[in-house]
Amino acid sequence: MSADGWYAAQQMFSDWPSLPDSEGFAGTSRRLADALRGLADDSAGALDVAVLARQVLLEAASGSTLSALVVPNTQPLPGKGIWESAGCSVLHGPGGELRVWADEWTPEREGASQHSRKVALEDLREVYRGLQSKTRRNLNGPLADPYWSAALGPDYTHYRSRGQQQAARSVLLAPPGSTTVVCLPTGHGKTETVLAAALLGRPQGLTLVIVPTVVLAIDLERRVQKMTGSMDSCAYSSELSPEEKQQITQRVRTGRQRVLFTSPEAVATGLSQHLQAAAEAGMLRMVVLDEAHLVEQWGNNFRPEFQTIASQLRNWRLQAPEGGAPRLVALSATLTDLQLETITRLFGGPAGTNVVWAAQIRSEPSFYVDAFDGRDERAAAVLEAVTKLPRPLALYVSKVEDARHWVAALKSSGMARVTSVTGDATAEERRAALEGWGGRTATGTCPTRFDVVVGTSAFGLGIDIPDVRSVVHACLPETVDRYYQEVGRGGRDGRPSIAYIATAKADRPVAKKLNAQVIIGPDKAWDRWDAMFRQCRHDDGQVVFDLDLDTRPPHLPQTGRQNRMWNVRTLNLMVRADLIELHPPTRMSRAEEETDEQWARRLLSHLGELPTRARVSLHGRTNDSTYFKSRIQETGRAIVRAQWEALQRLQTAMSGRRCIGEELAAYYTTTFRDTELAAAAACRGCPHCRGTGPTATGFYHTAWDPSPDIAWPLADSGDPLARFRSVSTPLLGIWWTNDSQRRNLVPGLVSRLCKRGMAIIGGPGLTEQEAADIQRMALPHPMIFDVDELLLTTTDTPLIWVTGTVGGWHPMIEARLDGPGITYLVHPQDLLHPVKPLAFRDIHPASISVEVAERAL
Repeated sequence: MSADGWYAAQQMFSDWPSLPDSEGFAGTSRRLADALRGLADDSAGALDVAVLARQVLLEAASGSTLSALVVPNTQPLPGKGIWESAGCSVLHGPGGELRVWADEWTPEREGASQHSRKVALEDLREVYRGLQSKTRRNLNGPLADPYWSAALGPDYTHYRSRGQQQAARSVLLAPPGSTTVVCLPTGHGKTETVLAAALLGRPQGLTLVIVPTVVLAIDLERRVQKMTGSMDSCAYSSELSPEEKQQITQRVRTGRQRVLFTSPEAVATGLSQHLQAAAEAGMLRMVVLDEAHLVEQWGNNFRPEFQTIASQLRNWRLQAPEGGAPRLVALSATLTDLQLETITRLFGGPAGTNVVWAAQIRSEPSFYVDAFDGRDERAAAVLEAVTKLPRPLALYVSKVEDARHWVAALKSSGMARVTSVTGDATAEERRAALEGWGGRTATGTCPTRFDVVVGTSAFGLGIDIPDVRSVVHACLPETVDRYYQEVGRGGRDGRPSIAYIATAKADRPVAKKLNAQVIIGPDKAWDRWDAMFRQCRHDDGQVVFDLDLDTRPPHLPQTGRQNRMWNVRTLNLMVRADLIELHPPTRMSRAEEETDEQWARRLLSHLGELPTRARVSLHGRTNDSTYFKSRIQETGRAIVRAQWEALQRLQTAMSGRRCIGEELAAYYTTTFRDTELAAAAACRGCPHCRGTGPTATGFYHTAWDPSPDIAWPLADSGDPLARFRSVSTPLLGIWWTNDSQRRNLVPGLVSRLCKRGMAIIGGPGLTEQEAADIQRMALPHPMIFDVDELLLTTTDTPLIWVTGTVGGWHPMIEARLDGPGITYLVHPQDLLHPVKPLAFRDIHPASISVEVAERAL
């Protein structure tokens, strides 16, 4: 924040007791205005005001504004003691007012060297500098392809990164029935890669985006409505009215719903029949798994819908018309070996599976680690950190009772702008917390009500509050993955953030208990499976079996909710062990002779049974008890081993023996088809690196910019003028004779070739404006403009290359004379052969004029 924030704060205090309207402010001054208004109804405390005013002062000081704030010394404003407890120095003014300065503070550990403390102070200053920080994320991606701007709007003139460019192209070019896994860092625009492909296409056809939370679905709906200018609903949830649901499902069945955001549960139940109808009509074009790393986690616990969706996807692909099988895209910022293996095994496509890998460790957080013997010492350190670190702030704990304790403790200290989100929170409570924390609703801005949210691991999914500045852990997370995902709630706007963790010895057994996923043993798993299978509904010759999840195994005297959960766990583990495949519920159809009342009663009964039923098919030797038990034991051990290694990784990272950024990069490096997929390490500061000292850039490790290949390079795509090429050359020359032909005929020819499947176009002869014009003529077919020659030099994909009116040959085009890649070289008639002193068109065996090419199309 510049001096503007200081002037805004000073005006607020000068006008006191007049209450400011926060709509005219931004950032921390907006929060301060909301807190001052909250003093009237106790929704804010004096300490909240002091903490936010201190943050305004530190942000102003980072821009060289060192003036004190002059504030009234009157209740309910903070008094001298509260200002000092917030980390401020205070002097009494001649008129009784207070002059307040902010004292700098860092969470650097006790016993750190003077050098480390100095470096940490500079680190905090970068956080307070915000947009002016030299370490803020500054993405300078390549020029956008014409289709990107055509689909998303005129503001999308550039990709955010090379990784986004190649991911977007891969999604666009993926063939029907394929699976594409995209690993792209937070802030690089994963969602846009699928939205561009969805919004550019024909007016009919659905892109189904499966997201983990309703909050995220609603947020994405708002973004799409802004892009398209349409207010049609594109988020399906239980909160919609029956009429709204019916409107959406009707559009889904007819292909008029372009994009739909929804939950795994809705796909497996309420939307199931409508999606099946869309797939059978060839209208389900793409299925997207957002936050795809959760597939593996949810499969271990009580949310088996992703396994059901995998079965649905296979069925959609089988039932789709030829050439109309839906593509699947799995999106995530990070993936481990086990997560990638789970995704590719469950969702691999008949047309193949490919990965676009551009993983980077986030550069925004600077890591601070404290370890204490006792909980009281840790509590004092955390309270000081929560008081003095910049807001908005997330405080993570491991247990629900700890979250309640910390909310009470923070409020006892004088903070009122505090709330919590745990696994016990209702959807409405969660929504209220996020809106009050971020100051934004589904329809626009709203006053902020909270600066601190205390949460368990349940607080994370679907959070997209961009300006979170601090993430504090008062616990030892059970895995390095949980820790990194939670740290990732900070700095999503690309500005620096702080990650502070304070552990106590008592945290270790808690972390070990949470880490030890409850995996059913092979003997009990067999008992449960055998009981469910023996009592299932099935006909002779049936391959899908309808199981009762309330089936009681022989060793249990009674049934109930816990029994059902263990049956679900057993089936989930069997899916992981490749023993069964889960299927969606049976489609209900009305009998001709049924009355409305009979149909409604039968449908209601069916819906009531859904939570207690599971439909499965068997894989080979599932009912061989020896084989069954060996597979369950092997799979369970692999899960336990991966979990234990994830905790060990975190403890190593916390030890300071190695850079945390390097440790995270090693954890998120995986393999695919025997090829290592490395995550690029980044570090803005950690206990290990701060000892070496600040660098000129502010980073100790700067992540390289990954440049992945296109997953689907269209090697067998269109060759509409193939009859003019001889079998001896893949290159077809197309020449123009004069400026008029170049100006009037070439753009139209290129657009028609684009419509016939040659989507990749490059060459020095095309300007950006001309490429945009060609894209408009080619709609709804996409045009990829290889302006940086990346595709020319790295792939053999078919392409059109337009030369300039002067200049020689590009060496890669010359190489294509004898290579495998189909090339249409569009050139002036007097272009010389690269080797012989004659016109290329006169001696190349495959050369035609622009007019001939046009007539042929």
